[in-house]
Amino acid sequence: HDHDHDHGDGDHDHGDHDHEAGSDDAHAEHDHPAHGIRGGHLIKLSGDKEVEVQFTDDADKFVVHVSDAAKADTVTKVAMSTDIAGKVSDYPLQKAETDDGVVYEITSPALATAVKMGDVVKTTLTISTADGEMSGVYKHHAH
Repeated sequence: HDHDHDHGDGDHDHGDHDHEAGSDDAHAEHDHPAHGIRGGHLIKLSGDKEVEVQFTDDADKFVVHVSDAAKADTVTKVAMSTDIAGKVSDYPLQKAETDDGVVYEITSPALATAVKMGDVVKTTLTISTADGEMSGVYKHHAH
C-alpha cells in the first residue's frame, strides 16, 4: 500500500519541526486568541496547558505568566523564537518577581516588530521545566 501522504492541507506547512506527542490540536485554533484574566493573549501549549502572554506595544515588552502552566520553581528557561522565511531567532526571557507571582519577561523591539508582521512569521513560545518542555504558537493581533 504505497501512497503519498499529501492530504491536501496545503494552507500551512510543518517545516522542519516535529510535533511532540499529543500536540495534534496545536493547529486547530487559528482564529482569534482568547484573552486571559490579565487581558493578555492565552497561548495553547502542548500538554493541554495554557499560558497568558501580555504584550505592551509602546514598550516592546512581553510578559509570560508561567504559573498558568507550570509551578514557577520548576521552570528552567522561557524563550520565544521567530521563524521568518527559515531564519530563526531566539529571544530568552528573564525571570522577574511581581505581585502576580513569577513571570518571565523580555523587552525587545526586534521581537515586537517580528510578531507584528503577521503570518509571514511564526513565533513560538517555549517553557522548559524540570518535567519537560511545553511550547505553543504565539499569534499577535491588533486590538
